[in-house]
Amino acid sequence: MELRHEPSSDDLSGRPAGGRTRPGPDAGRRPGGGGRSYAPIEVEIRDDFETGSIVVVSRDFFLYHVVAPGKAIRYGVAVGTAELVWKGKATIGRKVEWPSWRPTDDMIERNPGAYAKYADGMPGGPQNPRGAGAVPV
Repeated sequence: MELRHEPSSDDLSGRPAGGRTRPGPDAGRRPGGGGRSYAPIEVEIRDDFETGSIVVVSRDFFLYHVVAPGKAIRYGVAVGTAELVWKGKATIGRKVEWPSWRPTDDMIERNPGAYAKYADGMPGGPQNPRGAGAVPV
């Protein structure tokens, strides 16, 4: 499985499947909800992405899982601060359910009040910042 980073969603031509235009900020929004939604939605993308690939657009907080040539499921995701955002191409070697988490030494040094208490790690579970699943790069 391949993981790619793209500079913006505009570069993906993320149109709703079967639609003519790129979804606006409320595409995939739950009825009656307000603001921008990050609910999963099927979209059309460029057809040069390999099926099974994951494309991350950190600037727009979206992850695209390519399910067929020219089609992907778009998910809203959390990303780190701009200077910590990974860029490039990588291979996902494994998937982990309920992963443990440990802040990096740099994170602890930058903000010991928030991270020092987790220096020995945090077990997987609902309170873990990595959530229910992770794809280590």
